[in-house]
Amino acid sequence: RRGDPRRTARPRSCARARLASGIARLEVGQLAPARALLDEVARSPVATAPAVRGRAELLRAAIEVATGAYAAAEVRLTDAYFAARADDDAQLGLQLVAELVYVTASARRDAVAGARWIRDGLADATRERGRYPADAAQVVLRAASAAALAGDSEVALERVALAETIARAITRDTRGEALSVRADAYANLGRGVGAGRDLDRGAQE
Repeated sequence: RRGDPRRTARPRSCARARLASGIARLEVGQLAPARALLDEVARSPVATAPAVRGRAELLRAAIEVATGAYAAAEVRLTDAYFAARADDDAQLGLQLVAELVYVTASARRDAVAGARWIRDGLADATRERGRYPADAAQVVLRAASAAALAGDSEVALERVALAETIARAITRDTRGEALSVRADAYANLGRGVGAGRDLDRGAQE
């Protein structure tokens, strides 16, 4: 039927899955396949749907980050974040703000911009942790990593603990990131024994 939302729901779902696959490829260093998936979605008839467009922008920005174009990525992520807020897409907003925390606070080491996005990201994570625990936990972990890089180890450890509380069924990748942040924080504090215990416990979970 004309106007039947079911006619576009499946193509949108497929496009989102392709974009998620692109992010996964990028995380293991497969830049060319990630770009190919992005190009494929860009040619799709649902490319302009808000949920698809925003996630395509997330992948484009991730590719820019992977190639060192941090300033361009920050602009793209910022625009996409506010668009997601306007569209009431909270899950996408969490994914975008997690990247903004990484780009500003960790990659670019911009203390002012990083602090702003950490503040906004933690607020978003607190608000949405019940609906999207994995995405909320990722925001908190990015904020924890930024704190560890800045030498604020106690804050980093507090944020790691919060992330693990939010996402009880934490993924292997997220657990690995949590352990990495803990190791950095303990190294800053000179508590190598504590770090070793955490790493051993995490590896056994």
